[in-house]
Amino acid sequence: MVAGLFPEIEPFEVGHLDVGEGNSVYWEICGSPDGKPALVVHGGPGSGCTPTHRRFFDPSSYRIVLFDQRGSGRSTPHAGDIDTSLEHNTTAHLVRDMEALRSHLGIHQLHDIPAVLIHGQLDHSTAITTARELADAWPDSELVVVDAGHLANEPAMVEAAVDATN
Repeated sequence: MVAGLFPEIEPFEVGHLDVGEGNSVYWEICGSPDGKPALVVHGGPGSGCTPTHRRFFDPSSYRIVLFDQRGSGRSTPHAGDIDTSLEHNTTAHLVRDMEALRSHLGIHQLHDIPAVLIHGQLDHSTAITTARELADAWPDSELVVVDAGHLANEPAMVEAAVDATN
């Protein structure tokens, strides 16, 4: 157990969303069904979300939306497959996938997503680029972007990052 994180939780809803070009994005929701949506953007490429990512937000206050980016984790096809083309796996595609997921999950207004947690290293992660592009694509939203790349071993920093989303 990593100190400073919220307790382990399981998703209450999971699925795959067809996002076109032969891609299906895995998603899951945990926390409070009526909570404020929080979107977790994992680092990459290829990694996908983990159970630890669920623990950065207070599950009694947030509807925590996690997804495996196109080509990553449980999304299909996986970019690691030698037969998978990366032609339709760009940052613009990832942002469109997040928009499709937002719509699919009934998060109707952009300001309904108060926080995006990115998990990756600032200088080595696709999560940083994707979160920046997301903020540009959703200029009317009130996104709070929290970089949790190095926080897992720093309980005080985890607490400060989570507090920043409230």
